[in-house]
Amino acid sequence: MKKCFMVFVSVGLLSVLSAGAAVITQDTWTVAGSLDGWGATNSPGRNAPPYGTLTNTAGFLSITGGTNTLPPTKEDFIGEAGGNLAGNMVYTNVGAIQFSFLADANGTNDLPGGLRVYLISTSTNITWYYDIPSVSAGWNTYYANLGFGAWYNTQGYNTQAYFDSSLLDVDEVGILLQYQSGVANQIYGLDNFQLL
Repeated sequence: MKKCFMVFVSVGLLSVLSAGAAVITQDTWTVAGSLDGWGATNSPGRNAPPYGTLTNTAGFLSITGGTNTLPPTKEDFIGEAGGNLAGNMVYTNVGAIQFSFLADANGTNDLPGGLRVYLISTSTNITWYYDIPSVSAGWNTYYANLGFGAWYNTQGYNTQAYFDSSLLDVDEVGILLQYQSGVANQIYGLDNFQLL
């Protein structure tokens, strides 16, 4: 009896491991014209206008980096606050954030100057960042595992305790897109933003 039970547990565990990560919740922008509660700003407090604009005409979130050539270090926080993915939400059971990102959309080598995932907890008043080290042309899938070691903030609270406290109350989540210097009308795309 004990032997059969052990075999059953092992087979059950293998099927769970091979099934892959489960999607907890996601935004996919399937309804044309809908931004699914996402917005853009050039500051984490959402109190400054963005450099780019957001639209949805093709079933994904399209990001256009302005009509004029952008000078260096122009970046937008593009995220959701108070919706499906954030707004007093507990992230302690989230293993990773996964999303699809489109670069080089208009054929002018539009690779961003930088790309990060960010999350904001207003209860701890901390904005956390996860760097995406290399972005390739076309649609690609990127991950940000929610382990403390890869996340950081610029406010001096880089400890496991502060990170864990922030995960108990996530108020905003998204990407921080740094536009490429010297390129006008940059076009990027975001889709399948998921919590796994």
